[in-house]
Amino acid sequence: MTSRLVETATAVLTSMTLLWTASSLSRLTLYDQVSIDKIITLNVLLLDNYLPNKSRLHCALRCDHHENCTAFLYHKANRTCALYGLDFPRNNSVYPKSAAPVTPWQAFYVDSGCPYNYNKKYKKCFLLLNQAGSHNIVSNNCSSLGGKLVQFSSYNELLFFQGFLLFLNGNKSMNYFVGAQISVTATKTFVWTNTTRSFGPGDPMWSATQPDALPGPNEDCVEASKDFQYLLNDVSCSMTKRGICEFPVPRP
Repeated sequence: MTSRLVETATAVLTSMTLLWTASSLSRLTLYDQVSIDKIITLNVLLLDNYLPNKSRLHCALRCDHHENCTAFLYHKANRTCALYGLDFPRNNSVYPKSAAPVTPWQAFYVDSGCPYNYNKKYKKCFLLLNQAGSHNIVSNNCSSLGGKLVQFSSYNELLFFQGFLLFLNGNKSMNYFVGAQISVTATKTFVWTNTTRSFGPGDPMWSATQPDALPGPNEDCVEASKDFQYLLNDVSCSMTKRGICEFPVPRP
């Protein structure tokens, strides 16, 4: 039987749903009980030390207040919980992917409606594509899944992806198309696809000295590359790279 934790104005326990409240919160947050296997395969990382003498409600509240927490494990017998989230590790501790499920522990995951990786702070649902191709190919691959190439709303959001990709890929040379293309060649201005949000030279999202090959027809697309520490770099749209897709979040 699946359990769900829900923040609301009352505290009622049923076989399916736990309704609870925190006066400092004005939004609805859902936590679905999932298998520990799911937590393992989501590449989430231990964000906090094991917390003793806590109720399941308290653990959910702690997770909700942590900007990157999207899951927690709860041990009913000894009232201990641990917070997990999609973030580069602050304590170098990763839940082992090869670990077998530990039956005394219950696992709860924030119900955002995102079927892929979810970052709570920026409400970002995203997927790293394994198959490489030109800009058009990876953009179409994102579209076929119901998404689009990722767009960054701020430098800080890009820094989250930078930290995550540096941790995930280590020293591997990985390159990803993102959802921006040239808008005004003469001024080296780029625009996020299907928006009016533009950015040009001097924007902190660019790597140092970038964009560098303009004006011209050859570097009209944008990548996040290990060669530039996953800051932005202008590249040819015909180059072969992977992509980062983003998707609407049904329940942000």
